[in-house]
Amino acid sequence: EDLIFKFILHSMVPLRVVEDPYFINLINNLRGEVISRRTLCRRVDAFFDTQILKIKEFLKMAKFIFGPGKIEQNLRRKSVAIACRRFKNDHTFDRIAKLLSDINSEFGLNHQKVIATVTDNASSFVKAFEFGVNTQNINIVEEDCTGCEGTDETETDTGEESEDEDSDHVELPNHMRCCAHTICLCVSADVEKLLKSNKELSKIHFNTIRKCNILWRQNRPKTSEIILNLLGHTLSKPGETRWNSLNDSLKQILKIKDKNAALFKALNIKDPLKEDEYIYLQEYVDCTTPFAEALDVMQGEHYTYYGTALPCLLSLKKKMQRLSEREWVFCSPLPEALLLSLNTRFKKFFEFTSAESEIAVVAALSNPRFKNKWLSCVLTEWHDRLLRLFKEAVQVEVTLTKNSANKNGLQQFNGIESFNDFFDFGSPNQTLSSPTADIQIVYFFNDSDENLLMLERYPEIKKVFIKFNTPLPSAAPVERLFSYASMTNKPKSNKLSDKTFEKRVLLKANMQLG
Repeated sequence: EDLIFKFILHSMVPLRVVEDPYFINLINNLRGEVISRRTLCRRVDAFFDTQILKIKEFLKMAKFIFGPGKIEQNLRRKSVAIACRRFKNDHTFDRIAKLLSDINSEFGLNHQKVIATVTDNASSFVKAFEFGVNTQNINIVEEDCTGCEGTDETETDTGEESEDEDSDHVELPNHMRCCAHTICLCVSADVEKLLKSNKELSKIHFNTIRKCNILWRQNRPKTSEIILNLLGHTLSKPGETRWNSLNDSLKQILKIKDKNAALFKALNIKDPLKEDEYIYLQEYVDCTTPFAEALDVMQGEHYTYYGTALPCLLSLKKKMQRLSEREWVFCSPLPEALLLSLNTRFKKFFEFTSAESEIAVVAALSNPRFKNKWLSCVLTEWHDRLLRLFKEAVQVEVTLTKNSANKNGLQQFNGIESFNDFFDFGSPNQTLSSPTADIQIVYFFNDSDENLLMLERYPEIKKVFIKFNTPLPSAAPVERLFSYASMTNKPKSNKLSDKTFEKRVLLKANMQLG
């Protein structure tokens, strides 16, 4: 019975499957006993309640959380899904802020524990956090670290808010924008602007993509069989929600260039791709592949950390600078436009003018994979400031460790606290860097080991790593949650209540909890 229960949760099949005569016959012939639908529903409800309790305990034990996931002391990331709810009516920023606050409160999450929440660049999300977050909670503070680069949607006049409204202020965790979503905007929205302004480039682009679309639409049984027989595989069609898939599909067409003439002929397509269109395709793919590779890096989950963001962006910028210096037949404006888009959308990262970018600096410097290697891509005059941010973060952990050790030692001796209370030498200068912090950082940077386990040799840097690398640079794991909701494509899915839908999605997503 338990095996049937787990199968239904994992496969996302409708609960009514236990009433299917063929399923019943299958289980009976395996000498099992089919669970009734009523019993199954009760078990789902009970199991869901148990899982929610496990999740709350999981989050309670975590020191630092990123909406919602954590890095454990063994440096492995663990994640859970806590909500998947229908958002009714207008998606205004105040209603978004209220819903997020309610979910956080339900699971005992507050801004002290939640390092950050990552969302896409939608203006309603940006406003929700801009007016729902208390900037005093940001560990590294800049006066102007809100607002969306190059957009007007985030500007909202709050001068008319009354004191009563302030008393109902919804406090949210710190907000970080999804780097992957911003990269996608560079190669989608900004490339579209370029095509609209450049008629020559636009003409060959849309003619080429039109012919590719003709190939991608050959998905009928007969034409699919022709493609399979000729190529040995089918053609990948770009997905609507993943820009990477367009890059992958175009690469596939380029790989079968030698067979494309025969393919177009076999499919009776009268207007095949021409040589100059193949040249354009190759140039387009060459220009956009660095962005596709950056997206693959950013959208990881278990082995991706926030310290990946800055080195990834700097590497992407360097690659686009090289491409902009190349000779092109058709795509000369494209790498320059992509580089401009990258510099504009990530200006605060490249110039380190926001709290978010400074957190990214500390996260990257504390990551054994990168350490200080990426500083070679940064102006020399900024090095001291960036390294000082890292030293200050390590110094905080050194001081906390020292104070904890002193407190534990003093507790072994009765009366010594009152004895020490007599001595007063003023407040220590907290800006002075501890020799222990400096030495630990020097040894850390000079250590050639890039494995995360090497952080065990540098305990204070390990604490900094866990704190600043807990967030992910992308909201992709949340988007992947909707792949679990495949039941929404079923004809009878509209009969599911919102609560049942959420239960099934969360139970599927959190199967690893047992």
